[in-house]
Amino acid sequence: MSPIKENLLSITELAKLRQVTSETLRYYDRIGLITPDYVDPQTRYRYYSIRQYEKLGTIKELRQLGMSIHDITDYFSGRNLRKSHQLLLHQLELLEEEIRKQQLLSEILRRKLHFLSEITPPPPVDKVLCRAFPQRYMITFGEPAGGSREHAFAFTRLERYLDEVAPILASDRIGVYADWHLLEPSDDYIPAVPSSFSAKFCAASSTF
Repeated sequence: MSPIKENLLSITELAKLRQVTSETLRYYDRIGLITPDYVDPQTRYRYYSIRQYEKLGTIKELRQLGMSIHDITDYFSGRNLRKSHQLLLHQLELLEEEIRKQQLLSEILRRKLHFLSEITPPPPVDKVLCRAFPQRYMITFGEPAGGSREHAFAFTRLERYLDEVAPILASDRIGVYADWHLLEPSDDYIPAVPSSFSAKFCAASSTF
């Protein structure tokens, strides 16, 4: 072995010690994050020093904290205590924001599961279900929804308006409504029975 290589680690040895792939080290070399201490001019094999072994360990830890390659590269540019504090604080803020998003998703899933449990088993399709609800807000487009095609377009508009995570899936937040007098006994033909719904918001009004 060349005297130059005696105190160096080959790319395979370093990858094995740090439990990364050789391709990861080649990628870090290409982007300038961690370059070999020595490259054999004949074989083009990469060799790394103990200093780079320690740097690779730091890179792994930062990746475990969820930091991007871009942020890690910036971290090693002019590295100091102040920069370390700022980087970790920024990562903590990102993590806390992600936790808030995941908690919101968890609550949404719980509400949907609760709704599905309330309609299991589903009510008979040949019976009208009457329910009384407390006063609540309703979003309506203020125009006839017409048939099923118009309903579908109206529901799509509602989804865009709400701008929420899965606002329609496994919920009763949408429906059609009609004036009360249409439900009173009469000889007039009623083309549809308004859906029963209980959510805070609903949309797609219909007139019959």
